Amino acid sequence: MKNVIFSLFVLFSLVACGEKSEPTTVVDKNDDTYSPAKVQPVLEEWHRKTFSYFYEGADPLTGMAYEGNERGSIVTIGGSGFGVMALIVGSERGWITRQQAAERTQKIVRFLGKAERYKGMWSHWYNTDGTTAPFGNQVKTSDVVESSFMMAGLLTAAEYYTSSSLIEAEIRDSVNSFWNTMDWKFYAQSGKELKWLWYSLENRF
Repeated sequence: MKNVIFSLFVLFSLVACGEKSEPTTVVDKNDDTYSPAKVQPVLEEWHRKTFSYFYEGADPLTGMAYEGNERGSIVTIGGSGFGVMALIVGSERGWITRQQAAERTQKIVRFLGKAERYKGMWSHWYNTDGTTAPFGNQVKTSDVVESSFMMAGLLTAAEYYTSSSLIEAEIRDSVNSFWNTMDWKFYAQSGKELKWLWYSLENRF
């Protein structure tokens, strides 16, 4: 058996040596195309534009992020969760003040507080009046994944806005209320898996 294995090894080695190898690319060590000095400005621009999308491009009534630019005033739950974190980054980077970030976050949590929820979870899309907007065949349907994206942002915000100001206290209280009213047991009825969607009108997952 050992002889067979050795023979195969030799055979494969000979075949490999006989194959035409790809030409070697030599990189000029002095090439600074991707040097930190050149990459950093590009990253800075991306960071700033990403922040601007969530801050300057948000819905003025709710503070929420739009679902692209082709669906009118439809706002998105998961994307807005990323936006909540972007506000913190903007505050830390000096693009806006902490007060501005807190005020925008306050606007978002106030909208979320009046938005339709299903066993504590939000839907995927919303109209700016807080009613759910259909997402494909999902009508008045909760979305645990999108809700989790939102809560990730909100929990981060609750840890960031720790001052005794009325605005920051309201943010923390709202986040705690949202978290404590999410019926995770309902969405994990089998105890083995977490359900993604619940179609409330049909009372089914």
